[in-house]
This record gives sequence, structure tokens and C-alpha cells, in this order.
Amino acid sequence: MTKILTTTGLTALSLTLLMGAAFAQDLTPKAAEPKAEAQELPTYKPITLTIDNYVVFDNKGNALSTHELDIVIEGQLGDWLLGVDAWGGLIHDYDANSHTIEQPGIEFYGINDAVGEIHLWDADAALSNACIQPTGGTSHFGTEDYLTFGTCGGYGGKTILYVTPEFNGFGVQLSASRDLTDQTVNGEVDGSASAALTYAATTEGGIDIAASFGVDAALSVNGGLPSGQNLPVTVQAGVNVGWEDWIFGAAAQYEFASLNGGDGWGAGIGVSKLITDEFVVMAELSGDGYDLAGVSYRETSIGVNAEYQILPNTFIDAAVSLIHRTGSDGTDEFGTVFGAGLSLVF
Repeated sequence: MTKILTTTGLTALSLTLLMGAAFAQDLTPKAAEPKAEAQELPTYKPITLTIDNYVVFDNKGNALSTHELDIVIEGQLGDWLLGVDAWGGLIHDYDANSHTIEQPGIEFYGINDAVGEIHLWDADAALSNACIQPTGGTSHFGTEDYLTFGTCGGYGGKTILYVTPEFNGFGVQLSASRDLTDQTVNGEVDGSASAALTYAATTEGGIDIAASFGVDAALSVNGGLPSGQNLPVTVQAGVNVGWEDWIFGAAAQYEFASLNGGDGWGAGIGVSKLITDEFVVMAELSGDGYDLAGVSYRETSIGVNAEYQILPNTFIDAAVSLIHRTGSDGTDEFGTVFGAGLSLVF
């Protein structure tokens, strides 16, 4: 859903550069989650540097490469782990022979075992941060990246996010977002509030369960709402079940009163298999439906990803997605998108 809903924040790193490619969708995959995650006290790494390079191209000959730098600085203050995560990058469009600088981002956070977590500025909204998807994706690619709607996405903006400590496997996440840097245009959500409930547990039989349920409600729209239009609300739910080296997942998302007209939805099922400790493969079958400019669209996607850790600090991944799109205006198109990436973590 990021193509429709997300306007600022971390997912704003995905820029629409290849219009006309793969149904005029953005070929840039979702920004990779930094490998440098804050760790539980007292262990932390003072500085972590991640260099990401990846390329995507489609069956129509459109291609672009992305080069990103992410730096995480952490330190301990009493019982708190404090950190800052900053990122930015450059995208090269081979078809247009042009460069685009990604909008840089920065997130501040504090983590305390008894109090919970606080994330500020370019942080994810609660729904986006908590959502469980059919697969976890690889460093640079998700298995449903090229769906217009998808199964995980919220309204963006500068965000403050609070994550409670877990209690009997349950956790709560709350956030508020606002466009404070004029990144939205007229007709886009520029303020929202989100809440999510998470659950994680391991059964006596060794089965791992993770689940999420989240709501993201728009509070305001840049330029105001059209007469008779309600503010949109998005609801998401997902579950993963892990057994030995397998993870099976399912997720769905629904947006009420979409600003594009009507409602929108996305759903998918997926499976991941850990081949070795260094090699993982995943696949997802997903679909969505939405309205745009008076046309109702339906999309079906099959995505297959793989990632291999070739050295302790070096990861390579690859992805292929097949997409079928139909529309009430007679649209009937197929597209294929390929991707490959390299991550270096220091």
C-alpha cells in the first residue's frame, strides 16, 4: 500500500522514477531495513555502517540502481540504550541517464527494558513498524514490493512511536505522525494516529508464532477533504508460524474510504525456508484491489527472493516478481521485475 498511502518518512526513499515501466509503477523496492538493529542492554555496537547497492530492471528494458549509506550510532546512559540512525542515497536511472538524490532520513531512539522503546522523527508509524507480512523479505527486496497496495503500509510524516515492553508475549505500539517538512501535496494525508497489538510466543512443541493487528487513522489531509469524503482508515493483520527451518505466513490489509476513491485491499500468503545458516529462500502469492482515477484495478503477484551471507559482513540477495494487472477500463497487462543487491556491514 505504500504507493497509495505513504507520503513521507522511511518509505519516502522509494521514488517514482520509471513511469511507464511495469504498469507505470515505481520499480524502486522498499527501503531495506537496516541490519544494525538496536540490541538489548547491556550489549550494543557503538557505530555500525551499512553500504547498500542494488539494481532492478523489468521486462520492458527499464533499469535503475540504488546506492545507499546507513550509519547507526549507539551508546548507553544508565539503563537506557540511546541511538541515532541516519541514511541517504543516490538512484541512477539508466533509461533516462539521470541521477536522483534520495531524501535523507534520521531517526532517534531510546530503549529501556522496563519502560519500552521511543522512536522519533523519521520513524515508522505503529502499524507499519509492527505489521507481520507473509515473508520477511531480504535486505533489499520484499516479496510483494511491486503490488500497488500490498499488505503493510501506513500514512507517513514525522513520527513519534512508543513501543511497550512485552507482557506474556503481548506488546502495544502507539504513534502520531504529522507532515512537518511540507513533503505532502494537496489531497494526501498529512496527519495520522496509529496503534498496533503484537504477539510472539513459542509453544511447547517448538512452534514459533508471531502476529500483528494494527490501525492507522488519518486525521487531516493537505488542502482539506472533498465534500462528502471521509478520512481514510487502514486496518492490518498478519501472522507467521515457524517450525524448524520453515516459516509460513499470511497477512491482509484494508483501507476504508481511500482518497483515491472507494476502498482498497491487499492480501498474501508466503513461505520461507532456511536452507543453511547463511542461505534463505522465500516466496509469496499476493493480490490487491484499488481504485485510481475512476478505474478499478486488480493485481496478482508472485514474488521469489533469496539471500546469502557470503562473509560475516557481506550479504547478497536477488528477487523476481511476476505481476498481472487488470482494470475496469479493459487493462490486461503482465510484467516481470528482477533485482539483485549487495550489502556490506561494518
